[in-house]
Amino acid sequence: MGWMFSTAWSDRKSIIRHLIRNESDDNRTRTCLAHCLRGNVLWTVWEINRHDDTTKRYIGCDLLQNGGAGEGWGYKDMDESCAPFYYTCPMKYLNMVPEVSNQEWRDEVIRQANIKSLKVEVGDLVGLDDRFAVKVVQIVRKTSKGSMAAKDRDGREFNINRSYLSGKTFATWPATS
Repeated sequence: MGWMFSTAWSDRKSIIRHLIRNESDDNRTRTCLAHCLRGNVLWTVWEINRHDDTTKRYIGCDLLQNGGAGEGWGYKDMDESCAPFYYTCPMKYLNMVPEVSNQEWRDEVIRQANIKSLKVEVGDLVGLDDRFAVKVVQIVRKTSKGSMAAKDRDGREFNINRSYLSGKTFATWPATS
């Protein structure tokens, strides 16, 4: 699916109003149960009630972008089944939509939410994700929002971003293999 731009959407608020509007026709009613904006990603929960008494819910993910001078705003629509490469979906939306169309995507949403909520203090031993050969580091100091100075078991110091954490914490350095 591609991007849809229109000069009718002159600002972000107008495109959001367009995207969360409820719709109804002879066959179904589509209702937005919840929506939120995380950066330029609009998360929605939709319920579709067909006139044959079937109901379906799904999580929507709309990427928003300003098209520049005279172009208006645009969007690219996706849903959970597309496995969007975005994981800032509110956790409560997963509960609102019990039908799972992509478990791997949901697992990553949960993993990243857990990392974001992880309390990390100076001196803590934390795990790094699989992108790193070093698996555990000790936090030396917080350098900026989302970034920390850490050292490995050998005392080498380097900066890491919170997004590199695995979510695991340790009371002592784990045994090396």
